[in-house]
Amino acid sequence: MNSYDYKTGDCHGKISPRLAKQLGEERNCPLQFRFAWMKCWTESDNSQAPKTSFLAKGTFLPDAKLTDTEGYDIVMDRSSIKGIKKSQLQDLIPCGEYQLPQAVIGNRGNAKATSYDNSWQFTIWYSEAAVQQDLSQPTEKKAQELAELQSNPLTLAKYIIQQYDKQQSQQEPSEETVNGIDDNTNNQVQESRWISLLRSDKYGQLIETPKFRKFATDYIANQWRDLAIKSGYSHNSGMAMPCDTLPRGTICVPHLPEGDVILTRYPIVNSDNIRLYNNVHDPELKKTRNVVWIHPKDAEEYHQADFDGDQLMVSPANKLPNIAKETLRAGEPGHFKPVKQRPKLAYTEITDEEGNLKYRDLSQIAAASSQNKVGLVATNIGRVQSSMPREGENSERFIRRQRKLLNRLFQALQVEVDSPKSAERLEDIQEIDGANLLADAKKWSESHPSYFFDFKKDDRLYRSFAMPADAPGAINVIAREVVNPLWEPTRIRSRDRHEFRYLFPKETLSVDALEWAEELKTRFQQSRDEIKERVGDDREAFNEELGKLYDSYRAEIDELFTTSEDRFEGAAALWHTQHTRPELDRHRKECLQLAAQMEITFSFEHNYEMPSAALPQDTYVLTVPFGKDAIKWKESLEQKGIEFDATIHPQLPVIEFAFKDLSPKLVEKLAAKFGDNIHDLDELNIPKDLRIIPPADHSWATSRQDAGVGALAYNLFTEEVCQHLQDFQFEEMKVLGIKYNDFADENFASQQWRKRSVTLEVGVFELPESHPDFYRYNGTPILQIDGQNLGTFAPDSPKLPVGTTFVATLKPEGSSIILKVNADSIELPDVTLPESEPKLDNAGELRAIHREFWRQEMFDNLVEAIGITYEQRQANQSESKEIEQFKIGGQWTAYVQSSGDFIVRNENKRTICRGNIHTGEEIFPLSEAAASELEEMILERERLSANISSEKSLYSTQASLNNKQEISNNRNQSRSQNIELN
Repeated sequence: MNSYDYKTGDCHGKISPRLAKQLGEERNCPLQFRFAWMKCWTESDNSQAPKTSFLAKGTFLPDAKLTDTEGYDIVMDRSSIKGIKKSQLQDLIPCGEYQLPQAVIGNRGNAKATSYDNSWQFTIWYSEAAVQQDLSQPTEKKAQELAELQSNPLTLAKYIIQQYDKQQSQQEPSEETVNGIDDNTNNQVQESRWISLLRSDKYGQLIETPKFRKFATDYIANQWRDLAIKSGYSHNSGMAMPCDTLPRGTICVPHLPEGDVILTRYPIVNSDNIRLYNNVHDPELKKTRNVVWIHPKDAEEYHQADFDGDQLMVSPANKLPNIAKETLRAGEPGHFKPVKQRPKLAYTEITDEEGNLKYRDLSQIAAASSQNKVGLVATNIGRVQSSMPREGENSERFIRRQRKLLNRLFQALQVEVDSPKSAERLEDIQEIDGANLLADAKKWSESHPSYFFDFKKDDRLYRSFAMPADAPGAINVIAREVVNPLWEPTRIRSRDRHEFRYLFPKETLSVDALEWAEELKTRFQQSRDEIKERVGDDREAFNEELGKLYDSYRAEIDELFTTSEDRFEGAAALWHTQHTRPELDRHRKECLQLAAQMEITFSFEHNYEMPSAALPQDTYVLTVPFGKDAIKWKESLEQKGIEFDATIHPQLPVIEFAFKDLSPKLVEKLAAKFGDNIHDLDELNIPKDLRIIPPADHSWATSRQDAGVGALAYNLFTEEVCQHLQDFQFEEMKVLGIKYNDFADENFASQQWRKRSVTLEVGVFELPESHPDFYRYNGTPILQIDGQNLGTFAPDSPKLPVGTTFVATLKPEGSSIILKVNADSIELPDVTLPESEPKLDNAGELRAIHREFWRQEMFDNLVEAIGITYEQRQANQSESKEIEQFKIGGQWTAYVQSSGDFIVRNENKRTICRGNIHTGEEIFPLSEAAASELEEMILERERLSANISSEKSLYSTQASLNNKQEISNNRNQSRSQNIELN
């Protein structure tokens, strides 16, 4: 067969719309397929069967003219067949027609036009000015949103859920995942568990827990990190489709405006992989949704892409005008040597030094194919490209050496990307001295360092300090000019763990369950310490080991607790154990007693690690024991405008004030007063089991040690905790501190308050800085009546988020108040989330395209409905009519011929639209006005009846548009379903 006649391409073929529909295809969308055929399935007299079994992968585009009309189910390009040498394909599976009695075929996914985060891989190839001008605005907008989110835990929780759902709906991996960078399965599992917990938390019980604080702090820090690394810009994308008839340098992206667009594909080898194309809306090609039509030679030459499901990243040039000016147009000579694909080296033919097969079975091949260095090579390309000449270094020589090293890395990246298909690795390529390539790249980076790459995976980034970005270059400009000025450390308040023990009352627990929970807690602490000692500072290795430990505990729990009741008791026991208060008061008291024996010291420290600085530095440090003196020093330094980091010493009850810049005069003064003081550990009476617990009003100081957050209960019994949060009900809350607030003189036992329903609101305690308890209580939640402070939540009482209102009666109990809560009256505050999608451009081009998609979607839905109803009519009658006719919503009439051609007319016999139910072709288009009328019919039908019989429904249950994409026309995202055909 001629591939040109059937419009196939590299791994791309055609499929019958009828078969595609059975595979879950979305109308006018290609799908990514997997296909298998076994030789043993053939019939003995079948001469039209392949001579060998085979597996295939690629994409299919539904096309009735090239399949149904020709009598085919599938037109497959032989390039889709994997595992058979091209030289053998002609003998084993020659081009021709085949009849397969059975086969296995699956739809891996329908084409999606999704968004792709921008990446440093894209940014590094442009000038600092272009990057700043084009990427600053979207980044600043998102940075401001993050800054606002940090102050409201409830909004932040809702935002995290929103962003998670958005990410899952896209179902596309990020650039880092594609390249194996930052791909941490354990983190993904942890995030999924927390999303489940937050969804179930109907009263916001978790948002003040230490565990949520850690999760939210990590999450928001990662968002800041992403902005600094990627910017706030997102590219569009579409599935690559081949079209030989498109002029080279021209593409068709139906979901983007016509005109110049920037196109690339991850991983980006170099700037020659990023090209400028002219996007045209070809009348035929634009009917296919969520794709990028491109000439196959452009796809191969500039983007190393085929058509087995590759996603091409596209942006309108007018969105990135300055970057577009610096982008080569398709067809222009490249800046670097062309990166050519090397011949594939089959895993089944690799031998060792003795001539034996290196990979003897499929499992060994699978393990080897997954062990590539794509991420490592890509990062080295970034390091080398972003490096700058050292002071005094010859710039011309620097550029020559840089380009030579880059060309070696480009070829290595291509080889590593091909690892699933080829056994060759960068070490095997002699012409680029692959054996020494990574060592050479490391030497280069050591002599030309880039802090961006040194710190982009650092856990402390945007938790304690901002990205070091003072160096020039495009890779630093977004962090330096946009992100860092808007960032400040996230300080999400939380309560002690023991204040959430009320969620699972101890009274219901057996002694055996509590003993098991205590024993598990002890085992976990020992195992965690062993992992830390074994892996050191390797955070990824620690998380991986911890994930395996959790899995072993889950297996143990599955054996121990066989019923849902047993599992709930286990969850309650572990929750109680994890949220039992350690003797913090004793340790605080011992710390203060020890601090009273200590003196203030002042010294010059070399390579001191300041929490707010990425790099260690030489600095002066003032060490002040816990207590009132520490607070006085903090206030005094702030009043004088002296910048410092305040850190809690991990082994002594002191706070270290590390100065960022100290005048010589002040250094001399502090040295004279405190320079000779030292802490003699031998003379101090330090308890052996002392834990460094600072006073409650020292929360402004940073701790170098992570406090426990009760992780076991959340991780091992996620489902049980979720269910309990959903079912959680409470009738009482306890309020403390009445005598210190606005109702101190009120008699709540009086007739005036007895059985009186009062509306309360959870507000924020606001104190002046001069107040002695400012650092302890300012900003904490407090219950209010008509804006006046009543008191704070008791530790063992349920709690509600700031902004919540509810109705309760008040009953005095000693110095506290018991609130009898009307559960139905609880109203959490309204949460306003940032817009999840960017606004459309002012010119209205995107609005027009969205209207066209909505109109086309309405037509497609109408075609499918008419087709289903026509098939039902044909099946329910003994003789087929030449023309079937039926009503649409009582206002229109459809006339369908046996050929599939149909026409829809209104009450005045005027044509609404024409088309074909088999091909989906739109012969006479449905106008926007008619599409609106059709949509109104749908909405009217919904208003009349939510449940209509399948005989009167436009769609059968299986074909309901509940499974369709949302219609996009900014029309409240209504879904078209249940149009009645009479």
